[in-house]
Order: sequence, then C-alpha cells, then structure tokens
Amino acid sequence: MSDIYTAQPWNCGDSDCLLGWHKESFWHYEDGTWTVDRYTDGNHQKCEPEDVPTWEQEEAAWVRYAEDVAETGEDPLSVFTVERTYKRTARWEFQYTPSILGMILVSARKGDRGPSVKTGHLPETVRDCSGAGEEAQGRYVFLGWEGPDGKINKSRDGLLLAIVHDDDARLTSEARGLRFTYPIERTVYRKETAITRDLKAAAKRYIKRRRKQRKLAADRKHQA
Repeated sequence: MSDIYTAQPWNCGDSDCLLGWHKESFWHYEDGTWTVDRYTDGNHQKCEPEDVPTWEQEEAAWVRYAEDVAETGEDPLSVFTVERTYKRTARWEFQYTPSILGMILVSARKGDRGPSVKTGHLPETVRDCSGAGEEAQGRYVFLGWEGPDGKINKSRDGLLLAIVHDDDARLTSEARGLRFTYPIERTVYRKETAITRDLKAAAKRYIKRRRKQRKLAADRKHQA
C-alpha cells in the first residue's frame, strides 16, 4: 500500500515548455521505499528519503510559485481559485399569435426596448424558455401546457395557463395573441485582464499569509 506524502511545485526552466511550472509528488510505501512523480502524471521513479523535501523546503517552493503568479498573473498549476465567469440575467419578451398550426412564436426581444430577433436566430437557451419547440412549416409552435389531468393543451388558453402558473413569467399583453416576459440567465466570461488582476491579488494574499505564519512560528520558538 502507498500514499502520497507531499507535493511541491518546481520550474523546469525550459523556454520551450508551455507551462514552465510543474508539480512533483512524493510517495511513501509500506516497505519503506519512496518514489517521486515529477510531473504528477503517474510516471513514478524511485528516490531516496533524503530527496523528499522538508516542510520548510516545500513551503519555500510554494512561496516561489506564488511570487511568480503575483508577478505574471499566470497560474499554470491552477492553485489559486478566481471567478472566471459570472451569471447575468435579462428578461426576454416573447410574442405569440394564434394560427391554424397553433400558437406560433412570431417575435422575441431582450428587454422592453431591444431589437426584435427572428425566431430562427434565437439562441437555443432563449428558445427553450419561450415555450416553443416544434418547428412547423418553418415556424416555432408552442409545445403546450400539461394540465392536472395529464392532457397537453396547445391552444391560446394553454399558453395563458402556462404563463399564469410560472412564477417567473409575466404577462404583458393579450392583444394579437399573447405577450409575456421571462428571465433568462446566461454565463458571461470575464475579461482576461480581470482574471489576471485577481490571480495576482490572490497570490499576494497567499504570500502575506505565509510570511505571517512564519513570523508567528519564529516568535513561539523564540519564546520557548
């Protein structure tokens, strides 16, 4: 049986390496032997006990890595957690009109003043929230509302019931069919500059915390 004993970052110094930094893991076995996985990729090599870094050496290695992240804003080992995306919610307005095909989605727009978007060009997530799905003769038709009896109602009344029973939907007009709004959440990717800024800040906080811990440990040792 084996278990990982410790791990630390190291820089290969190879200008052609895309990462530069790697993480090596040291493993200890029941028979007293040791191995090192230099790239944490499962490729183990035997090593001696004196090759295993001490706690001080390991800590110093992580501080050196953090110092590099604080300077470059790059975190190749994904050590520091920063938000790379965020959620944004906007209300979309959908306009349905009755036809022989059923209730057809004829237009949609983001907000109450945004430009109208052709139904065929709607993002899939937006179209899913509109209630339309089946395409008939190039049109998007209301899929229907399932009543307490299990029956699917695809009529105007069915759409109205679907709107009324959805806490997030808001009926805005009953003229020329039905018009309602619905909040739609989407994922927004943050700018690289913002991510870099946060990585630098996280690394600096780590360095500051480590230095404070070292000082406290030194003070306790001195007092003892």
